Amino acid sequence: MAEYSDQTAALVRENLNRVLASDPFLRSERITTLLIHLVETTLAGKENRLGGYAIGIDVFGRDDSFNPETDAIVRVHAGRLRSALDHYYLTTGINDSLVIDIPKGSYVPKFSEVKKAPSMAMIFGDIWRIIPHRWRSYIGSSMLFFILVIFAAFLHSFSHIIH
Repeated sequence: MAEYSDQTAALVRENLNRVLASDPFLRSERITTLLIHLVETTLAGKENRLGGYAIGIDVFGRDDSFNPETDAIVRVHAGRLRSALDHYYLTTGINDSLVIDIPKGSYVPKFSEVKKAPSMAMIFGDIWRIIPHRWRSYIGSSMLFFILVIFAAFLHSFSHIIH
């Protein structure tokens, strides 16, 4: 049973609200209700209540005679939920810093922070800042010259092909 800090729970709920505001969730009350239930139950530390039987009763209003082996409502909607989450994180949520995932074989969500790889601009920007100012013009000129030499060699190699 995982315990979540108030800060982590707030980040998860912030991400949950963004997910719920996306198209697939706006169109389906059932997967919205299911996701909210799974996330809030997990944040409350009650993952043991996230079995097929309990979800069938708590989320889908089934009675005590509900049998998740013969009634696939929980499995079907969990599959739809996984697809909707995949779609969200591949489109609208592609830049989200936190991902909510429902691994197959479980109804307990996993919350993962996404570590963004530094961009080339960030790397070269950092390098450029540590280079002494008086060297920058020489380096810039040398890079420009190198690019022009490569471009000239490229054009020269194509001139033989054309003729």
